[in-house]
Amino acid sequence: MKTEPPSQIRVPKVFPRGWQWVERRSKSVVSVINLFRRAGLYGVIQSLLSSLVHRNESRWLATQNRNSNKILDVPELLSFLRNSGIMEGDTIMVASSWDAIRKSETSPAKLIEDLRNLIGPTGTLAMPAWAPTSGQEQDYFFDVDTQPTTAGIINETLRRTPGARRSCNPFYSVCAIGPQAEFLLDHQHKSKFSWDEFCPYLRIVAVPNSWFIGIGVGPAVKIATSHHVIESILIDHPFFRRLYRTSRSYRYISKSQGAGQGQLRASTSIAVSVPLRSGYVDKFKEAQIGDVTVYAIKAYDLVEATLKMALRGRTMYVWPIRWPWMFWASRNLDAKKLLDEAIKRVNDVTSLKADSR
Repeated sequence: MKTEPPSQIRVPKVFPRGWQWVERRSKSVVSVINLFRRAGLYGVIQSLLSSLVHRNESRWLATQNRNSNKILDVPELLSFLRNSGIMEGDTIMVASSWDAIRKSETSPAKLIEDLRNLIGPTGTLAMPAWAPTSGQEQDYFFDVDTQPTTAGIINETLRRTPGARRSCNPFYSVCAIGPQAEFLLDHQHKSKFSWDEFCPYLRIVAVPNSWFIGIGVGPAVKIATSHHVIESILIDHPFFRRLYRTSRSYRYISKSQGAGQGQLRASTSIAVSVPLRSGYVDKFKEAQIGDVTVYAIKAYDLVEATLKMALRGRTMYVWPIRWPWMFWASRNLDAKKLLDEAIKRVNDVTSLKADSR
């Protein structure tokens, strides 16, 4: 019987010792930040800024949808997805906003049925399903089977669909239905970092013919949780290792996986949802159906493009500060190679679990 290795994602020997000089240059700024931390103000300021950023994003999205007068044509939506390359047997992770869709002649259950028919019985449909938590609690108790998700009414409808599964991590939980659901979800409680090789948002990249889809959540992948996957892939990068300053613990109970507990290093960044379309070039498909923006992009292509931009210092983070010199040595690294190594780790830990049964 083999033992699973720790889930830390490391990028060995790609960031040279020269980074020690870089870090010394930024010590003056860090010392100021530490003053706030010692005074007990760091967490307060971070929470206030994060709350302000996300409140403004929510208001923007709600205003866009409230002012919409055109109805989303669901057959046209499905036609767009087919023309983008999505076929029977594919795996799709969908981010959606019911406010953008509610004026159309459909329902959350009917939309889910249409998406499942699009990918057929051999396809897998997944959606975010995080628990009703602020994400700051310690020892949070998560009843996987009964606690609703605050990710939206469409997501909650999928969670309640007979045969759907849900992962046991309350902060980044995902629900899914289909043949790949177990592969995507049944490992997340082992995560040591928010977005490591046990997280569904990275695991889906390892699934052939997998896609990220957005329906009414803004243009040009403005809102896509999958952007965060790079945080764990680049855990040794001088900028990204600064994101993991806190730990979160939780307990869970699930009919399929029993009871247990988990603890992970959590990201403390403040991010804004920004269109990064130029990084995806022609791999990104987008359409305006009524007043609703929809997009589709292969999961591998999205994470690879986000990784390429991150290595050059182009990210969505406004905190911590992105000092230009932090990215000098990483500009020429091979994003595809780093992503392929991360996918290999996903497959390795899955094989180890299968061997231990």
